[in-house]
Amino acid sequence: MSARRRGTVAEKKGKRASRAISLSGQKNDLTTPSVVDELDYIQPNVPEEAEENVELVIVPSTPMEGEADLKPCLRKRLSLSGVTEEMWTEEHLAAMDQFLKDVTQTMIVFYVDDFAGLKVEPVIPHQEQKQLAYFIRQENAEITEENFHEVVQFGSVRRPYIDSLMRTLNAAYLPRLFRKGSWPESIKNEFFSEIYHFMTSLTDTRYKMKGRTVLYIPIESFTITPEVAQKDKAVVHRLE
Repeated sequence: MSARRRGTVAEKKGKRASRAISLSGQKNDLTTPSVVDELDYIQPNVPEEAEENVELVIVPSTPMEGEADLKPCLRKRLSLSGVTEEMWTEEHLAAMDQFLKDVTQTMIVFYVDDFAGLKVEPVIPHQEQKQLAYFIRQENAEITEENFHEVVQFGSVRRPYIDSLMRTLNAAYLPRLFRKGSWPESIKNEFFSEIYHFMTSLTDTRYKMKGRTVLYIPIESFTITPEVAQKDKAVVHRLE
């Protein structure tokens, strides 16, 4: 029988130490995270930013040095019942400045809302108001104090709007148009025919809402004699 060789005490101790080192290394590989892993696990302690409270600040509307303040041109021509000095705010003045300076804004309207008070807006409100004042700019025209009446059309209407439109056309616009005698005949005949057609439809709509049937009588018929009218075929055609 061959005898087994037994290691010396020193050899046994060396083997045990090597096995312990090997096991220790494996344990460290499984349980000790690398530097990169540690960075993944560590969450930076950064405080959350507080939510900002945004407050709208309205800058007082004041004209720049050397710039004319045209807001009084609007206010002194504003025909709107129930408006008091206390109703005006910086927001209203800023809206007026925007209209006066921005040539692309064609309209500004004023009205008094039952709940919100005085309103100044660049468009007609969706809901019908008791009274509405308007200023309409000529397309792309710069407004100055000298040319205000030439480039801005203004006025007011009351509810119901159709009645107010009828009164304005019959009292202000149509008499002036019919008295103007310098028009070329071709343009005059075509324009008046369209005006009569519109006024006929407007009159019919207005009185149908009240359950009545009313025919439109052109204003021109009140200013021309039958002898003159019968000699002008265009006039006869318009008045038929």
